[in-house]
Amino acid sequence: MAVTEHAQSWAPARPRPAAAHPGGPAVGAGEGTDRQDLPVDTSGTARPPVQVAGPAAGTGTFDVQGVIPAELDGALVRIGPARRPGRPLVCGIRIDGGAARRLTLGDLPGEMPAADPAAGVRVVARTARFTVLYDPPVAYSRAAELMGDPVPYRPHGRPARAGLRARGGVPQWFTVEPWERVVNAFEDGDGRVVADVVSVAGTRRWTLDPRGGAGGRTLRDAPRVAVADPRTAGRPHQVLFGLDAGGQAVVTCDLAAGTRRVRRLRSGLCAETPVFVPRGRAEGDGRLLVPVHDHTRRRAELLILDAMNPAASPEAVITLPFLPPPADRVLWLPAGHD
Repeated sequence: MAVTEHAQSWAPARPRPAAAHPGGPAVGAGEGTDRQDLPVDTSGTARPPVQVAGPAAGTGTFDVQGVIPAELDGALVRIGPARRPGRPLVCGIRIDGGAARRLTLGDLPGEMPAADPAAGVRVVARTARFTVLYDPPVAYSRAAELMGDPVPYRPHGRPARAGLRARGGVPQWFTVEPWERVVNAFEDGDGRVVADVVSVAGTRRWTLDPRGGAGGRTLRDAPRVAVADPRTAGRPHQVLFGLDAGGQAVVTCDLAAGTRRVRRLRSGLCAETPVFVPRGRAEGDGRLLVPVHDHTRRRAELLILDAMNPAASPEAVITLPFLPPPADRVLWLPAGHD
């Protein structure tokens, strides 16, 4: 089952409406219901993506069980799959009064100290020692919300920042270029955190040094929109899968070997972010599920490709009964996952 996580993944703090919605309770935002970050199945029914209950008394931590209470106060800013090496971990950032505080679903008790303004802070990755945070160069604007702007965030005069937070500590911030999404992050042998990110300039590799500064470089031959084998989360990876600019080609890039394999789509087709589905144990041994929009015939297909050789004939082409919405990130959940 593929689960989409939509691009708009944070919202101003506001009480949540308690009304029930098809497919289960939904978390609301603003004056209506926030259906962002909800999985979409083939029937188009939205369901809560993360099952949580809580908070646990005195900890500010929400345990992974039950369903998201619709009456939950405070903003569920981002609940994304920030996996930790060796086991899954789900955590996010919530907003209280325009400042950001950490909401944890898993094994990290405590809260991040308030940051002002930091209404867009979100967890983007986990390594063995650090939670990686990202603070975009925008902040919640009450005036914009009163004007009816559906995305009431404005530049706040500060550059984008990436943060490293060790267990029990406070974030150490680094100035970075604006990031669209983090592909993966890991620690190198010198105590630094290396993050491959998608930005306006393409897929870039940023190195965050707790003892120094930060720097980024463009990854040569990497796809414009990239994903990694999810089994490498928090650990070094060498293969990236993704799309060239405009979604006109599916690309597999082996960073270590310096090879690049490309499947170009015919005119009128546009691919969305691929999903990697593991097959064997080796990194990259699996399949790519690639949603493709056929704008000429107004329909969608799902291409199933060999991940390491996307240019080969598809293993299957499935006509979809609906048009998947554009998604910031897509996950694969094995059949029977609850």
